[in-house]
Amino acid sequence: TVEPSDEGQNAWVATIRELAIDNSAFELSCTPGYYNNEGRGGAEGNGSFLGDFYSPGFYAFDDLLADWRATGDLDGLTLKSGNG
Repeated sequence: TVEPSDEGQNAWVATIRELAIDNSAFELSCTPGYYNNEGRGGAEGNGSFLGDFYSPGFYAFDDLLADWRATGDLDGLTLKSGNG
């Protein structure tokens, strides 16, 4: 099996939050609805009720994955065989 390690998962969440764009003022200015948590905004310090995304964009994310794959060390993952 392949699972994210705790360290890898925490590092990725930290990356997303570090790069997040705070749209909370915009979201809170809209009519209350699903996308702004009925006017209450995000939870746990998130700028968005729906969570944050990789704000540098698709091409930067694609480059990030290419660089990660090129190292070949599967940093951030835990591998386990089917035998235990």
